[in-house]
Amino acid sequence: MEVTALNQDVLRVRISPRDKAAEDASWVVPAELRARLLTIQSTQSGHATEFHTQHLNVRIESAPLRLMVSDTSGHLISADAPERAAEITGGTFTLRKLLPETEHYFGLGDKTGPLDRRGETFVNWNSDSYGFGESTDPIYKSIPFFVGVGGAGGIALAYAVARIVGKITFYSALASHADAGDIHLIISPNSVVVASVILVIVGTISGMIPAMKAASLDPIEALRYE
Repeated sequence: MEVTALNQDVLRVRISPRDKAAEDASWVVPAELRARLLTIQSTQSGHATEFHTQHLNVRIESAPLRLMVSDTSGHLISADAPERAAEITGGTFTLRKLLPETEHYFGLGDKTGPLDRRGETFVNWNSDSYGFGESTDPIYKSIPFFVGVGGAGGIALAYAVARIVGKITFYSALASHADAGDIHLIISPNSVVVASVILVIVGTISGMIPAMKAASLDPIEALRYE
């Protein structure tokens, strides 16, 4: 397992069955950006190796092999399962992560099914499925990125993540320079207020009209059709 800090709050993790990892190549992220690494000091304690950045604490255990990442306050961000965290068999691999009971997962791109991905199983593959339904998977895109939100502060955390994501550079494979592929997400307080007002109006109208129609029906006629 090779863990490198690209900056103070972004880690890159590579796992290989061999002593040396495969070629460091990417169709999207330029090589000069992948080479921008922080200089860190690691410490060894028994079967564990640890290092820290300004925002993250990283711990790698070798028996069994697993990775744990927390913030500087000690809150767990990501942790491998205590057993069989990473398994490589032939040309396939399996990663197992701990799922906190209060955490919910959103993302994975154009996937069918519920918005909250917790408890669901998805295939990361491309398939042009004609007339696909809610249970059809995979379909025509593979986007292996998700956001985990949990606890009472889930809404605040989701808003913070959205603000952070808005500052991340998305590199386009068709762009000659990274700046040409930048996407910035801006969420202003005014847009939140306007969206909330629209939701209240739409919800009130869509609820009141059917209720008024139902109130004007003759009970006997309504029960007959029921």
